[in-house]
Amino acid sequence: MSMTVKCPPLYSVWENDKGAKIFVEHIYDEATDLEAELEEGDDPLFFVTVIPYADRNDMDAIADELDMEQWADLVRVDGIRQTGIEPPASD
Repeated sequence: MSMTVKCPPLYSVWENDKGAKIFVEHIYDEATDLEAELEEGDDPLFFVTVIPYADRNDMDAIADELDMEQWADLVRVDGIRQTGIEPPASD
């Protein structure tokens, strides 16, 4: 059974039962990319860039880019769930 995992919202905060928290710093979603010439029936791809939540304001934080499969694994296997959205404060 395939549960379609959707692209997470930009600036969303996710955590698992162990208290690990990550922050979605950047997304690329073909579903919203007008130039991504999708064929009928194609599933849009997406990529998610995440950083540890504690490092979200650190310009030097090490980010991970995840593809759909890796993100789906985090949701299904690691059990992360969205706990909020925190857009960066604009100066």
